[in-house]
Amino acid sequence: MSNLIRLLALLAAVASVPAALAQKEYPAGKVVKLVVPFPAGASTDAVSRLVAQRLGEALATPVIVDNRPGASGIIGSEIVAKSAPDGLTLMFTIGAPLVMNPITYRKLPYDADRDFMPVAQIATLTSFLVVTPAFPAKDIREFMALAKAKSRRITFGSFGTGTGGHVAGEFFNKVYGTAMDHVPYKGVADAVRDVITGQIDTMFIDLTTAGPLIKSGKLRALAAVGTVRAPALPNVPTFAESGFPGLERMSKGWYGLLAPAKTPRPVLERLAKEAEKIVRSADTAARFAEWGLEPAGMALEKFSEQIRAERSINRKIIDEIGGITLE
Repeated sequence: MSNLIRLLALLAAVASVPAALAQKEYPAGKVVKLVVPFPAGASTDAVSRLVAQRLGEALATPVIVDNRPGASGIIGSEIVAKSAPDGLTLMFTIGAPLVMNPITYRKLPYDADRDFMPVAQIATLTSFLVVTPAFPAKDIREFMALAKAKSRRITFGSFGTGTGGHVAGEFFNKVYGTAMDHVPYKGVADAVRDVITGQIDTMFIDLTTAGPLIKSGKLRALAAVGTVRAPALPNVPTFAESGFPGLERMSKGWYGLLAPAKTPRPVLERLAKEAEKIVRSADTAARFAEWGLEPAGMALEKFSEQIRAERSINRKIIDEIGGITLE
């Protein structure tokens, strides 16, 4: 009997070796690549580089940011989806490739559910309706009056058809009975520039990009999307509290860390653990506050469930505005 017990103990120890080795060896001194499916200078830039630095310190190995922009995040997302599931290629992204693209694109080179394992939601962000200070409306009530007046046609920009800013503008039209005209851009920088100069009237944007411009007086924030005011701009009311409910149905924006599907569970858990430490650190919280972000920390299966829930919400919204289909 004692021999049998020793044999069972040995088998149990052997069975635990692969998981233990994966946890101990990862990343085994190898460089970890953090693919960002958007260009340098986009809102993902500063946040991804902060996360890369902190993650590199935690893993004791270099973590480099690899910007792979194009096609609303599709190019970079495909690269990650087809990468080896060894934890050495990760993706840092906003929600668009996983939430909006599966709804708006007729065909994608990746499956948002099958090809990725969401590791951790890093931060959430609030969007604001902004205008140039020279715009005649000084608050959201005056803006609504202009948007509904037949004497003036309001234009709104976004960084591409089918992106969150486009959907927000069209949903605005649907909820409030306005007829703002959409002007798509290839990147957020061009759209913001044209709002500042008055080439277009307005756009929905988060504070990672617009925060310094609002503080310097180059843009004016009229209202926040969401149920509560953003801590970074406490003097800017929400649409709902200003008497215009409806837009709060839209889900908050977020930044998140993902890995290719079939990445070993011990590696995913290690990454999720380190991501939570990064998000909870006082230094990160201070930097996030500067950028108008709120630390998140949702990980693994809960993060996966959240992504699917947001996709369902946005699918209903897009159906309500008449649909958006891209090739």
